[in-house]
Amino acid sequence: MKGCHSTLNTITMHIINPITHTDWDRQILAAPNYSFFHSSGWAQVLMDTYGYRPVYFGSANGSFACIPVMEVNSPFTGRRGVSLPFTDYCEPLVKDEEQFRVLLNQIKTEGKERGWKYFELRGRPEGITDFTPSLQYFGHILDLTPGGEKLFGRLRSSTRRNIKKASKSGIQISIGNSLEALQEYYLLHCLTRKRLGVPPQPKQFFMKIHIHVVSKNKGIVVLAEYQGRTISGAVYFHLGKKAIYKFGASERSYQHFRANDLIMWEAIRSYSENGFETLCFGRTDMDNEGLRRFKNGWSPKEYLIPYLRFNPSGAMQPRKHNSSNHFAGRLMKYLPISVLRLIGSTLYKHLG
Repeated sequence: MKGCHSTLNTITMHIINPITHTDWDRQILAAPNYSFFHSSGWAQVLMDTYGYRPVYFGSANGSFACIPVMEVNSPFTGRRGVSLPFTDYCEPLVKDEEQFRVLLNQIKTEGKERGWKYFELRGRPEGITDFTPSLQYFGHILDLTPGGEKLFGRLRSSTRRNIKKASKSGIQISIGNSLEALQEYYLLHCLTRKRLGVPPQPKQFFMKIHIHVVSKNKGIVVLAEYQGRTISGAVYFHLGKKAIYKFGASERSYQHFRANDLIMWEAIRSYSENGFETLCFGRTDMDNEGLRRFKNGWSPKEYLIPYLRFNPSGAMQPRKHNSSNHFAGRLMKYLPISVLRLIGSTLYKHLG
């Protein structure tokens, strides 16, 4: 660990690299609000794919505390600290408000020295409410401990019907962690992103996910097949007793079979049977009523995920949800997938 410049309130801050830190994942599992996104595997994916530099701020004395940060340095979008890029949420791992404020002050000081345009937190400790969010998303988390039968009974009636319809239609579900399964998913991912008018993430991103996450038994790929054709898929990550639904894709012409519902149910049942305690459905834009309705059909707890962005002076910096460029979106729907992949490979590293 590399020491920072000062000691604040008797708590010594250090900059940590989770990739080289021995036993990092075991250490974060001791924090009640840990998530997969705090893991060394996710840090390795972000670093290997996009070249981001891990600058994790932690305490070296007393109880463990950490705010993970990646430094994004782009000639087009500038230099900034993000906790963490391409991550739904990443709450600070702190035991109390004092630890949080000490870490936050150190990050602001370090960010000013590094020339960051801003620093962004994706989540904040429970009970701290004096920071007005720059942006908010819905989050949904499902308690898996009741077991499959009770969980199924709690589903919205329309969700249960969709699961039964997919099952009766002859949809076959596979759950695995092979490279072939992830590559099969990526084909669907590219089709779905094209339909939405958005470039897909680089294939390298998913290959790094396989190397550092899925092949290490920290993720699964769930695929739905109909008459020998893969028509839908999803990617889940997990750490400790917590799982998260991260990516989903499907062929539009087969959506009437409701394979997405069956995929989600089989993932829920598998995680529950294997002793996991929670499944998070990721973040949802505040105005995406369709996705919010789909997630609420599984009877999860709904909550808000606040994003806090601080400018170089330490003041809160307001944000707006990315307004879609309708012309660009319409254009991308007509571009070949090969061109969209090239755009994604060029673009995403500047957007983290």
